[in-house]
Amino acid sequence: MKKIKGVLLLVTLLVLLVGAVNASEVSDDTTTTSTIEEVQKTNMVSHTDTLSQENKLGKTIRTDESPDNTMDENKTLKRNTNIKEETGKETVQSIVKNKQKNTKTASSYDVKTYQELRDALTNINDEYITVNIKDNIKLEDYILIESNRSVAPCIYVTINGEGNTIDGDHQHYFLNIAQNVMVTINNLTVNNCTAAPSLVDGSQLTAGGAIINRDTLILNNTRFNNNHAELYGGAIWNYDNLIVDNSEFNNNTAHVDNLSADGVGQGGAIYGGSLIVNNTRFNNNRAYTGGAISVNRYLIVDNTEFNNNTAESAGAIHTSCTSTLTNTVFNNNVADSYGGAISNGGTLTVNNTQFNNNTVHGIYMEDEIFGWMMSGGGGGAISNGGTGNLTVTDTEFNNNHADNYGGAIDTTAYSNLTVTNSRFNCNTADWRGGAIYYLNASESAGLGQFHPHGIGSYNIADTTFYNNTPANFIIDQDNYIELKENDNYINVSNIAIIVDGEEIYNAPTYEYSGGEFDMIAYCEIPEGNHLVKLIVNGTNIINNEYILSDTIDVTYQGLIDVIEGATMDMALKLEEGLSYNMLETITLDKPGITITIDGNGQTINGMQNQVFHVNSGSSLVLKNITITNARSQEGGAIYNKGNLTIIDSTLTNNQATATESSEHAIAEGGAIYNKGNLTIIKSTLTNNQATATESSELANAYGGAISNRDGSVTIIDSTLTNNQITAKASGDGVTVNAYGGAISNFYGSVTITDTTLNSNSATATGAGNWNVEVNTFGGAIYNTETLTITDSTLENNNVTATATAEYATVDANALGAATYNDEYSTYNITGTTFYKNAPANIIINETTKKIELINDDYISIGKFTIIADGKEIGNGTG
Repeated sequence: MKKIKGVLLLVTLLVLLVGAVNASEVSDDTTTTSTIEEVQKTNMVSHTDTLSQENKLGKTIRTDESPDNTMDENKTLKRNTNIKEETGKETVQSIVKNKQKNTKTASSYDVKTYQELRDALTNINDEYITVNIKDNIKLEDYILIESNRSVAPCIYVTINGEGNTIDGDHQHYFLNIAQNVMVTINNLTVNNCTAAPSLVDGSQLTAGGAIINRDTLILNNTRFNNNHAELYGGAIWNYDNLIVDNSEFNNNTAHVDNLSADGVGQGGAIYGGSLIVNNTRFNNNRAYTGGAISVNRYLIVDNTEFNNNTAESAGAIHTSCTSTLTNTVFNNNVADSYGGAISNGGTLTVNNTQFNNNTVHGIYMEDEIFGWMMSGGGGGAISNGGTGNLTVTDTEFNNNHADNYGGAIDTTAYSNLTVTNSRFNCNTADWRGGAIYYLNASESAGLGQFHPHGIGSYNIADTTFYNNTPANFIIDQDNYIELKENDNYINVSNIAIIVDGEEIYNAPTYEYSGGEFDMIAYCEIPEGNHLVKLIVNGTNIINNEYILSDTIDVTYQGLIDVIEGATMDMALKLEEGLSYNMLETITLDKPGITITIDGNGQTINGMQNQVFHVNSGSSLVLKNITITNARSQEGGAIYNKGNLTIIDSTLTNNQATATESSEHAIAEGGAIYNKGNLTIIKSTLTNNQATATESSELANAYGGAISNRDGSVTIIDSTLTNNQITAKASGDGVTVNAYGGAISNFYGSVTITDTTLNSNSATATGAGNWNVEVNTFGGAIYNTETLTITDSTLENNNVTATATAEYATVDANALGAATYNDEYSTYNITGTTFYKNAPANIIINETTKKIELINDDYISIGKFTIIADGKEIGNGTG
């Protein structure tokens, strides 16, 4: 799931680390071009450009000598209200640019004790400081890292933990990083830190359980465990810029027990500022708001996991700014009011992400008039509130739950929602909107598991809803579509219901305002489940959307529509008694998705078209189906490059044909052309043909039933009968080849078990004035690579080669009545019967009652052994 930006982040941090480790080697020579500052400048710029094209990180750096960011004698943190917030073109580049230096000095320290660590980080006499922690250290107090303007405008500090642990002993926090100090921490664990009381927002509540950062902090391969603050940031209170890579935050908390004030305890692991996170895990963190993260300036998260985080609101992430989440997983996060995983009040973009088993509960409150009522409880995965904008693409929502509304997503008020190419599977809400609840939507509709209701805007396309509950659109037990409406589910509407592409109901317009109103539209449909669309006010509210039970009963058009629109594994069933005449090939190009079609004993008529084309990575399962009258040059019925399984089915009278007036004619696989994985079980392939005719140079036909090239074929308990290949050509100097009456295997593997290959044939015919070459190989099977046959029967298969030339040479070869294996192939045939294949190279002479070996290049090289009833009765050399 990693994107390129994630890779560049790792590269950036690695180079920065290398620069810091070698800091002690920097000289005072101002003409040196590969100095540490050059490296750090370059890395900060490239990193920000890569991960944030809008470049919204950063603040200006103060150049005065104000001590506003220091601690007074009573250790009370004074908040600097003069920091200028910047969201325009000011970036990390500007931070680095403003941190010019006049000298190039560096120092490195190895430390084992708290005092040594404190001295190294507080006695700043060089621009670049590297501290190597050589042992576990228990804190005796916090450490304040300040800039030293007499040394340089900005101080660069690298702390190499070397796998050791800083322990706050549940009494102290670790670092207070002042402005104009850029800190990188590598391979360090920080445990059991507790924030010191500070005058934050006029209170004595604590903030920054382990670290307070007022400039730029980079964390690489670092772990924060069991740290605590009351107000902001159980592990880190971030005023400015924080970059986190390949790290973990476990069991950190930001909350005050038994305190009801709103907003108390934000960011169980991290609070505030601009944040970039890559390849990191947040587990079991807790806060009042934002169980793991609460951010208010800018957020980018990539390839990260959030597991079992909890909060009153926003179980994992609370964001009120521009945020992007990519390749990220949210599992089992819980909130008590809004957003089991995320609560968004800004602009949130979610790409290629999974939300699994997240929950929002809701809070019961007592009302003097109405009694006990539930407050909140919206958005099992995401709550999008206020004027928030939420865009979701290529994302899955599985088994999320809301005690109130919006099992997966709750989006309200004047917010905007866009969902594209995503999946909502088995999400639930106790009240409304099993998948999505939209309060105040610009268009009102109630469809399946989607419940919109009055002013904002939404756009949902190419998205699948599967078994979400509740649904206000159902198919009831009496085979009626039942559109349920009350409490303004649909307040102004002209409703059309489309089943399997055909309109079966068009309701009148209903207008009303407030109050109770019930309207139920009944539309009789055939028994079974169907592809259904609901159109409101003439508009497809949700495009390419399917309300699914375990299996969809489909018509011909429904079969096409469901496969083309599928975004998840789907099971389809052909309806009994309908015509399935193919007007075009159905292409399955859905990597990672399996489509299962239960033919229900029905027949698909190819109408001289190829029926299925399965692309790489896609999977198709065919059961109890007949495919006939299909035609193509490669795979008369099916072309497979993915995974194809055929069970209890019949492929009959399909053709691969190639007819050319000049040069080459090549036809492959009368029924199937395979370049992927093909499995055939308890099925019949009969009367399929591969035919190539060409007038001047070359005609080749491969596999009357199956042509396998570089693929894998497994055939079990099946029958291949009366399949044939025919190659014909006429003209001077022609070559005609026919390979495998039933199966042709070029550079792949074929395994056949408990199968009968009967009456298959390979025929080649060539005629001309001179130089005519005609070859047939394998009446049943032609093999160039790997062939295994076990407990099977090959009977009455034959090869025929006919060549005529008026003036010059003729070469006609008919080889391998049952099987032909070329000299480079590998084959293993056991427990198999060969009977009446013609012409035979082993016969029983009826007069002499002896086995006779006919050696006319049928067995041209190697040793042979004749075994009867398990005993060797003869051998020789061919």
